Amino acid sequence: ATLTRDGVGDIHGGKLQEDFNEYQQIVADANTASRTLQKKVEEAAAKKHFKTTKELEDKVDKVQENAFAKMNALIRKNADNVFAAYLQTAGSERIMELKPLKEIYALLSDKAKETAPGKILAERIADLEKVSIAATAPDFTLTTPEGKQVSLYSVKGKLKIIDFWASWCGPCRKEMPNVVEAYKAFKDKGFGIVGISLDENADKWKEAITALNITWPQMSDLKVWQSEGAQLYAVNSIPHTVLIDGDGTIIARGLHGEGLQAKLAEVVK
Repeated sequence: ATLTRDGVGDIHGGKLQEDFNEYQQIVADANTASRTLQKKVEEAAAKKHFKTTKELEDKVDKVQENAFAKMNALIRKNADNVFAAYLQTAGSERIMELKPLKEIYALLSDKAKETAPGKILAERIADLEKVSIAATAPDFTLTTPEGKQVSLYSVKGKLKIIDFWASWCGPCRKEMPNVVEAYKAFKDKGFGIVGISLDENADKWKEAITALNITWPQMSDLKVWQSEGAQLYAVNSIPHTVLIDGDGTIIARGLHGEGLQAKLAEVVK
């Protein structure tokens, strides 16, 4: 068999090809089911049908859990070869979270861990651990719309969120009113937000800040996914939030919608 990282279809040879095809089908089926359910979640949430929303969200979680179980079964079958590690470095390792990545990595044999894909997977896990819950949030300095250099820790707040977004991101624009509401509700209690835009066009970024009623500090280096902030915090999808306490400890990631409001109500005193 020949394995390369130049394209997901570059696997040739009998059983490995069959296993890889099966893996691709698992991912495709899970993505399709998740997208369908997520659309229903959004529709139910818009109508404030919160019980239905929660039931649908649970179904999304179940779809993903079942997919991971099937993926892990395939990996166990190939745990002593490069194929198992390759599965996680053909692109999916850039979007998976820390917990499932560590579970998958633990399944690999020492031989598989020493392959190039295995090492890439280990590096990804190390990057995520640096910015996972309970880790100290790393500082960074980026530029405001006015051209001023501002660091994360210079923005005051006994509790603050780093909000990763972009003017071109539809889901970000849809979520922003919720972030605006959260800011209004808790800003007088020591809550702050630092916005990190993954924009490329400064004018569109500034226009979106005004249009979306964003009044908290904004930063960007206009490098899209190569943004220093996104790279540092291992952000691979937006919108994405990182909640930091007064000691600089990360206490939550990926809070949105009602989850964001509920968490803030819990921790903002």
